[in-house]
Amino acid sequence: PVFSFNTYVSAGSAQEVTGITGIAHILEHMAFKGTAEIGTTDAKKEALAMKAEDAAFAALKAERLKGDRADPAKLAELEQAFTAAKDAARAFVVSSEFGQIVENNGGRGMNAGTATDDTNYMYSLPSNRLELWAYLEGTRMSRPVLREFYTEKDGPVTEERRMRTDNNPIGRLIEQFQNLMFMANGYHHSTIGYMSDIENVSRADCQAYFEKNYVGSNIVVAIVGDVKLADVRKH
Repeated sequence: PVFSFNTYVSAGSAQEVTGITGIAHILEHMAFKGTAEIGTTDAKKEALAMKAEDAAFAALKAERLKGDRADPAKLAELEQAFTAAKDAARAFVVSSEFGQIVENNGGRGMNAGTATDDTNYMYSLPSNRLELWAYLEGTRMSRPVLREFYTEKDGPVTEERRMRTDNNPIGRLIEQFQNLMFMANGYHHSTIGYMSDIENVSRADCQAYFEKNYVGSNIVVAIVGDVKLADVRKH
């Protein structure tokens, strides 16, 4: 008495442009961070803290982009302010609450993957948790909260880039071939994105990509298992 699903989003790294490469993959990570109801102790206070975090990052990024003309002392000051802002925003986070709810209700195999043309989300649940699934999947696909955005991209996402490409000779070779094969379209860059873009993309960039691509006409959900079509439609 179980069912499995796949939420297929017809958008991936091919929908990115120079400057935001890797954003589709980062958004995939964000989908596990929860919603306004899940993953936080106080959604309103967290939203204000994230706004301050965004402002601190914008100030740091502006100084970084000055390159050799950047003031080292000011950079250090801005780095410190940004770290403090991240810590303040994370104080409201309930880590892994979304995944814990799925697991506590018998969910298994929760995963996702980003490719050039699509992003996929999946897991399995007992059949009597269909209503819970509809709520969880519906809210995170329609109004996710991009919490811990900078922590995630500067941590796990950056490490993936290092493992798959920067510190992997085969990965570097494939990336260079891809750059040569496709010159002027979204297939030019790898799904993981360029390190310089990962370092500089903002939460606003991610939100804009989400609003443009995670729309009804781009999403299909396939469900198999011990559920009836009429019940699925009802939820």
